[in-house]
Amino acid sequence: MRSAIGIDFGTTNTRLAFCDGIQVRILTEPQAVSPFIPSTIAYRQGRPIAYGQEARTIHGDEAIASLKWLLAQDATLDVGIPDRGISPTEVVADFVGHLKRIFLANRVDPEEHMVAVTVPVGYPLRARRALVAAFQKGGVPISVLYPEPVAALYAAAPATTREGKVCAILDWGGGTLDIACLRIKEGKAYVLSTEGLKEGGDDFDAWIARDALDVFLSRNLDLQNDRDLIWKTKQKGLLLRAESAKWDYNYNPTLRWDGFVGNYDLEYRLDADLFRERLKNPVSKAIRLFSQAVKDSGEPERLIKPIILSGGTRNLDFVRHSLEGEFGDRIIDELPKTGHFKDVDKNRIDSATALGAALLMANESRPVFSRSIGVRMADARHTADMDLFWPIFHRGEIIQPQKTKEVELFVTNPSCGVARLLICDQLEPDLEPAGRLLRFFPVPVSKEEISIFAKFRVTEDLLLEVTVIGAIAGINPEDSRCYIANLAFGFDLP
Repeated sequence: MRSAIGIDFGTTNTRLAFCDGIQVRILTEPQAVSPFIPSTIAYRQGRPIAYGQEARTIHGDEAIASLKWLLAQDATLDVGIPDRGISPTEVVADFVGHLKRIFLANRVDPEEHMVAVTVPVGYPLRARRALVAAFQKGGVPISVLYPEPVAALYAAAPATTREGKVCAILDWGGGTLDIACLRIKEGKAYVLSTEGLKEGGDDFDAWIARDALDVFLSRNLDLQNDRDLIWKTKQKGLLLRAESAKWDYNYNPTLRWDGFVGNYDLEYRLDADLFRERLKNPVSKAIRLFSQAVKDSGEPERLIKPIILSGGTRNLDFVRHSLEGEFGDRIIDELPKTGHFKDVDKNRIDSATALGAALLMANESRPVFSRSIGVRMADARHTADMDLFWPIFHRGEIIQPQKTKEVELFVTNPSCGVARLLICDQLEPDLEPAGRLLRFFPVPVSKEEISIFAKFRVTEDLLLEVTVIGAIAGINPEDSRCYIANLAFGFDLP
């Protein structure tokens, strides 16, 4: 193995892992007692004044949190400059600068090592690109993006012990639930199916915070009309206190804020039974999504073992007990005892995503296609089930971002003026002879055109880029390219 860095840039917390070529360890802020680095930053008059734990605990009322999902938004953020905000990319770049200083304090220069960063299932195209740009600007250039569930699986279930098996992972963090079913075969981890849900521990915090505000206003009716203003100005501090109450919900903790609004104090007691009742819905969603992922994988659920639980939200008692009741002894929620993790607490499976990313990068693991990618052509005279799948990339083929494949495709009915390029994937030819439709791409053609040319490549951020070229009537070059993000990727596991 070589040295490498793995970063789990989480919605609530970020974890940093470094592999020195022999062992992998977690890096964190100086004097920190936890491996978690809150994904939080605070500004004053346009300049960052605090990061991570300091930003959350000391500047919680004014800090910016959940940075990862801000990258999917088209908005500017208030950083204390009158009449001007800054972009989410700039905010994340400032936070990444803090991460770089943590690396340097641990005598690890991120610009001298390969860096792997993980992204959740369904992370938007816009956010992926902004993420790469922000890390580059912050001085931690990304070498590769790995899907979060694949990285977590690699840390929690070594491939050498899982050959020929189908595994699953439920990674439930503060912002998202990521589910994946993977088959490990001949040294490759093939992603058979994925599901995702943008709901997690941060949403549970918001329930408590809003309930606390409702109780406060019910006791102070003269402030009812100021509800929106109070929420806007006090939201961050309420969420911070709600997060602490969430972990102690079994003991009916009291959320208290003296001088919450002027001389008015806030006091709210979290009802444990009510909180459990509200958790039933997201837990039921998680189990349904798991069942859907299993169905999409084509594998019998009883054969999927182990099922790995990761992420902070799974530590809530009700969540854990519900999942244990559903999956029984198939669950793994500890890191394995390996030489790689000698100095890592086995109970720190919440760090599996960062650890797995570092190990994958250290082993020079390369992404592969879990399903064949190709096309079928159709026009008004045909139906999809009459067409056959034509592969461009084959299942198990190693992805080479610099490599472009160009193909000539026959136009069935040029007289209609549009060729319909159907981009598909395929798991098994016998089961899906026409493939599974990923994207419909209409291509204007002249009535004399009998063929079109298309270029296919997978970008560095694991997007399929398709560009139509050639003598095409009336097509704008900017409209001749599309990107597809929901591809099934796996990784070779050296």
